[in-house]
Amino acid sequence: MRAVVLKEDALYRIVVMSTDRDWYDFLRVRPEIDEVNFWRPGARADNSINGTPWLFQVRGTRAIWGIAFFSTFSVMPIGVAWDTFGVANGFSDLEAFRKKISRLQNVPEAHVNEIGCAVLSMPEYFREPVDVSKLGRMYGPVKSFDARSEEGTRLWAQVCAQTQALAVSSPLVHGGKGKPVLVVPRVGQGAFRIGLERQYQTRCAVTGERTRPALEAAHIKPFSLVGEHRLANGLLLRSDIHKLFDQGYVTVTPDRRFRVAKAIRDEFENGRDYYALDGREIRNTVSIDARPAAEYLEWHSETIFRS
Repeated sequence: MRAVVLKEDALYRIVVMSTDRDWYDFLRVRPEIDEVNFWRPGARADNSINGTPWLFQVRGTRAIWGIAFFSTFSVMPIGVAWDTFGVANGFSDLEAFRKKISRLQNVPEAHVNEIGCAVLSMPEYFREPVDVSKLGRMYGPVKSFDARSEEGTRLWAQVCAQTQALAVSSPLVHGGKGKPVLVVPRVGQGAFRIGLERQYQTRCAVTGERTRPALEAAHIKPFSLVGEHRLANGLLLRSDIHKLFDQGYVTVTPDRRFRVAKAIRDEFENGRDYYALDGREIRNTVSIDARPAAEYLEWHSETIFRS
């Protein structure tokens, strides 16, 4: 995890979220899932900052049953949410997921479309719930506490007594000059995809395709070799381009040019549409820091590409 300096008031926020019991029961027995989609039937944005602690108040209780840390938020079609998070949505399959959202949105299953997706990292589910019956302002789907207040301090102390995820007794640690900083969890696969969508403005880096279900987050150098989801090691690609990229039939050179291997023609006697893209410069990212790093592009061009 890393620490970032943010506006001081924002650093002290603790969020308590009304939590669907089915979602909680499904995920609490799957501790291997380290990034989850805390979905909302309504596509409402969230202004939490990266690293904000979210506490799970299971609906129908006056208790906290778990914790995770906010990573990012996006509004997604339900099919894209399933492709992005899979069982980390809290369901065993897309059909069960769709039925749940259909019931909550009070629309036919075929009309279920967009949902709000809050990506949470490092979830932990408590063996013993934290009783919050004596805390005020615990009604409504979202509650927010200032960790510096009497209520916030008491709540956070109770949570810290139940969790192994927190190495400090506050949401904050302090920098060398005493300024508060927030511990930010590592980016997971879901946050990686959302980050790439934002950087490429939900368009394929090569073709410009913007049909969202057809887009995928591609690692240039495999995650297993890099060990972290870095935007500079990613490309947002149309699904067929992604498959060809992973198998070395296409690449992006260090000067950010799309190249197509002659192996497509040799092996399949086809590929006209792909060869029409050969030599094209890929789209720019919104942020310079998120542009594909030359070291990763060079690795793919020299190691994977069937030149």
